[in-house]
Amino acid sequence: MTRKLVMIIALLFFAAQQAPAASVSLPQDTPFWVNDHIKIDQATLVGMAQQYQAEAGNAANPLEFFLGYLPLKTVDRFCTTNPDKEQMRKYLGNMYISGFYGGVWLRDVLFANPSDPNANDLMSVLMKMMPDAMKKIMALGADELIFKGVANFGAGAVDLGLNGSLLEIIHHNYMSVDSCMMIYGYDYGYYFYLTGNPPDGVTPANPLQCSRFMDCRMSGFELATLNQYKPVADKIFNPQCWKVWDPAAMKYCDMFHKMKMAGQGSVALGNLVWEQIMGSSEMFDSAYKPLVDLSARFMLVSELALLPTMKGYAELNKAAGKCGLLQEAGLMVWVGSYFMGLASNLPEGTFPELKNQP
Repeated sequence: MTRKLVMIIALLFFAAQQAPAASVSLPQDTPFWVNDHIKIDQATLVGMAQQYQAEAGNAANPLEFFLGYLPLKTVDRFCTTNPDKEQMRKYLGNMYISGFYGGVWLRDVLFANPSDPNANDLMSVLMKMMPDAMKKIMALGADELIFKGVANFGAGAVDLGLNGSLLEIIHHNYMSVDSCMMIYGYDYGYYFYLTGNPPDGVTPANPLQCSRFMDCRMSGFELATLNQYKPVADKIFNPQCWKVWDPAAMKYCDMFHKMKMAGQGSVALGNLVWEQIMGSSEMFDSAYKPLVDLSARFMLVSELALLPTMKGYAELNKAAGKCGLLQEAGLMVWVGSYFMGLASNLPEGTFPELKNQP
């Protein structure tokens, strides 16, 4: 064994001894039913918690990990690790846990007194922002049916992304552009409403840098997939509509108009919904920054679903189309479980634990 190899092994051993072991504990009453599409994998959660604690150090906290770090690091792996169906089940499990407890946390923030009649009014306002597919799932009523509806919805996109033909993938990309645009526009509207209207006496927070619509980044949090597909925004904002002989140019021209109507047209809805919520809720000041951070991450995930979806459709690019489908699966599981958490009757303050193990 060479001296260099011995030194490398020694350094790795030393690092392993120095890094605190992570412990993730989910509440016992976390709703979950046996299914073939979503898997809550303790080893996956602990591995990501270990990585998060190594990066965050003393600043590590459960809220940031489960609502921010876990979903963003997970979706970045959809298109960079070539996952199979079993790995996607574990990834969707991460999104489910993040979404569900994000909803529970937001429920506690907005509805300090859940028995207050205003809580039902606020819930109805929140439900208006759901995509039509999610509304149909939530209309199922029973928690198990809703869960399995969310799981099946995500699984359909995963199966198509992993096994679909180019024609099947591109067709679904085309069918998804409008809904992805609307989700992103809504997210954009409510994010900038929150950042522009903090509670009285609270310093505004704005963790994103957005040079334009569909072009946002978060300081100190690089996403390889997002960086890869950023150039798609240039093609949308600078459509070459005069190239009538070029099918890709015509599709980008079409999506430019979709962006103006479905995408930017949904911004006002996001503003309006959160204007009503912020004017009626009992949100406490300490929740403002975590809520802005959660909103920023929703925006990045919806952008991650939108950009490769558009590239796949316009350029008949199977890799981009597959990436868009997997991102869409993650987004829909995250959003669906988020609404499950909002409507949950779990006791106030129920949230997963993140600890360092000696």
